[in-house]
Amino acid sequence: MGKSTLAQELARDFGFTIVRSTRTPDGINLAERYQRILSRPGRLALDRSFISELVYGHLHHGGSRLN
Repeated sequence: MGKSTLAQELARDFGFTIVRSTRTPDGINLAERYQRILSRPGRLALDRSFISELVYGHLHHGGSRLN
């Protein structure tokens, strides 16, 4: 099962809201962007770039833009 499939099942079975995101462009404050997203009410399932930045930032960009 992939990330998107899991997010869809969480939404369907438990009322999660799926938040999808492409890679945030350089120059955008990631911490502020993520804080805005995480302050949304209810249960959230974060898909794609949120995890990818932490995992692959070092491999693809020489470092994650998140600490």
